[in-house]
Amino acid sequence: MPFLAKRRIDGHNYYQIVRSIRVGGKPRHETLHYLGNYQSAIQKLPKLKGFSNDEKQQLLLRLAKLEGKLDTGEVSLPEKSYECIVCDPPWFYSLRSQDESHRNRIPYTPMKIEKILALPLPELSSRNGCVLWLWFTNNHVAEAVNCIQHWGFEIKTILTWEKVTKEGKPRIGTGHWLRNCTEHCLLATKGQVKAFATMKTLTNEPTIIHAPRREHSRKPAEFYELVEKLCAGMTKLEMFSRQSRPDWDSWGNEVEKFTENN
Repeated sequence: MPFLAKRRIDGHNYYQIVRSIRVGGKPRHETLHYLGNYQSAIQKLPKLKGFSNDEKQQLLLRLAKLEGKLDTGEVSLPEKSYECIVCDPPWFYSLRSQDESHRNRIPYTPMKIEKILALPLPELSSRNGCVLWLWFTNNHVAEAVNCIQHWGFEIKTILTWEKVTKEGKPRIGTGHWLRNCTEHCLLATKGQVKAFATMKTLTNEPTIIHAPRREHSRKPAEFYELVEKLCAGMTKLEMFSRQSRPDWDSWGNEVEKFTENN
């Protein structure tokens, strides 16, 4: 079985896909694909031929571990699979992270894209089928699509949250090209998942939610009501959760942050 191996030369890490063979009765490693350094390996791994999406994801996960870039803190991921997953990653903002005076500096530790890609979504998603709700900001459209593809899901539609004031007007935020007042959620599926209309859970739910902005990164209650209605009866996991919910599994280091405020 091929696996990812690391060699350290002159203080630098280099990676390759190898397999174990025996030569003259002695075990040896045969190189199948030379990947180069970490950044090169990130680019080459998703393009490897002869590997499934799940296998590529496992290789990316091992790559992040070997490089020491996978840090999920002290909270262990559940060892089970789910039919519905909500994921709200702490996307990395280069400007906000570098400038401590930035007025919209994020109050949590962000994750770079390679760490998010290495999250074990394939293992957490049920083999019978899984619905994934992936939150992202206007700055991270390409990264979100990349994650969906790497995890082996298929995009179905996009849900948009328009942040509004008490008067129902757009709550204008920061931005370099346009002023942000929205966040988005990719709805994607994997495996044998019937459309919500086929399951008769869909009635007149649109692709937009108009709801007030809450605490930083906290999503609107209307979103969770929507998920519970459309994905009724499914086993559910929220990743990077900030509030525990009945009949959901929650993962993250801030699970109880808003539980008393719901």
